[in-house]
Amino acid sequence: MLHNPGISTEMGPHDGTQASRDLPHNIEAEQGLLGGLILNNDAFYDVSDFIRREHFFDPLHQRIFEAIKKRIQSGHKVDGVTLKNVFENEEPLNGVVTVPQYLGRLVVNVSASTNAKDYGQTILELFRRREIILLGGKMSRDGFATEEDIECETLIEETQRSLDALQDHGGSGQDTCKELGDSSAQLIEGLLDDTPHDCVSTGLKELDERMCGGWQRGELHVVGGRSSMGKSAFIVSSMLKSARQGYECLCFSLEMTHKALAARCLSDMTYTKDNYISYASILKKEVEVYQIDSLKTASEHFQELPLLIDDQRGVSVTNIHTRVRKHINNLDRSGHKLDLLVVDHLGLVKSNSLKPRHQELGDISDELATIAKDFNIAVVVLCQLNRSLESRDNKRPELHDLRNSGEIEENAACVLGLYRPAYYLEKMKCDDPDEEYARKEQLDVVKNKYEVHVLKQRNGPLGEVELSCHMATNSIGSKGRY
Repeated sequence: MLHNPGISTEMGPHDGTQASRDLPHNIEAEQGLLGGLILNNDAFYDVSDFIRREHFFDPLHQRIFEAIKKRIQSGHKVDGVTLKNVFENEEPLNGVVTVPQYLGRLVVNVSASTNAKDYGQTILELFRRREIILLGGKMSRDGFATEEDIECETLIEETQRSLDALQDHGGSGQDTCKELGDSSAQLIEGLLDDTPHDCVSTGLKELDERMCGGWQRGELHVVGGRSSMGKSAFIVSSMLKSARQGYECLCFSLEMTHKALAARCLSDMTYTKDNYISYASILKKEVEVYQIDSLKTASEHFQELPLLIDDQRGVSVTNIHTRVRKHINNLDRSGHKLDLLVVDHLGLVKSNSLKPRHQELGDISDELATIAKDFNIAVVVLCQLNRSLESRDNKRPELHDLRNSGEIEENAACVLGLYRPAYYLEKMKCDDPDEEYARKEQLDVVKNKYEVHVLKQRNGPLGEVELSCHMATNSIGSKGRY
């Protein structure tokens, strides 16, 4: 294989030090790929989805690849003549061989049967190894820095972001395009077998029916509501029901502690119309002796539930991504997979950027949508609705009530709005006796009514789903249950 006689083939794009020259690289593979692309332009499409300019070690090779890429993508032919026009004014390499001559040698020394994809994979692998080495050096230098120079948490997050970017760099090299005929055939095949729909049940039959089976895998779901609408009650009760059906659930509870969540789950699980235990009484240790046994039974059942709670406050979306990956790896080793990720709530996810908050929330929701797609899990994030809703006569949620809704709404495949009519009747004060009587009468009718409004759903219908609630026990169930 031809070596580049003009430029320093032992110098990469970083610097000219010995350490840089010792970084992993394969000049022959780079020459083979470039020569193959010049000889067979169609081979470009075998590597275009995962090879980029910066993956080449040799700076001249980077420029040659970029020139080839631009011409092919603009619909022009690439050969020695057309490339010669691009590089004819370049200084000779080592004062001897011109760049056009070097291009000619690339073609002469490559076979027409050259496998461009194999060369590309070699180049990408070596690029990643170089980046790992350089990242390790940076980590070492930053690790020795004083606390005033860089905080440890910031260092960890920056490192994780670099590793994530490196893992995704250039893609997997696999063809992600699918024939429409193949996709439709798979759908029809799925209709004929007993495989359950690829989604995670909400545990609420009426809502599952409206949402085409439940929380869809690979998609972001936003659940919005004003304060006291029972956002946490809804998602905790639903998640508990999902876990009881065997779905693996992971919840980032950024507002409530794991003990507060456990109290809500215990209260929900032990509910009966004749004898219920409020979660407030559990937290305040005001439980009757005769009620302890039912709480113990529920607690023992929890030991078997596939539900994990992370209640650390101040986590960033990078932290969430890292912990989700770790949890998935742990589940893989035991033969299980993660089904549902819950984040309560969006406004408490930390960001280190200097962007306006509405842009930060858009970025966070975009990353959560990426997590859903990359790991093929259903992601549900709670979100506070805009305060301006309170000024309307009809306080039922609408899509534009999503605070800073632009990007959040775009990133979500499904948006649910929660509404509890009893809340506003409970707050209302009527001086007139007749009006007060009417208020109490109406409150008695709707005191356990709970509405879920499907405000957006890419692959299903919109509309209202009426459920029922028992807020003291954090219980959400079918209409008329409470």
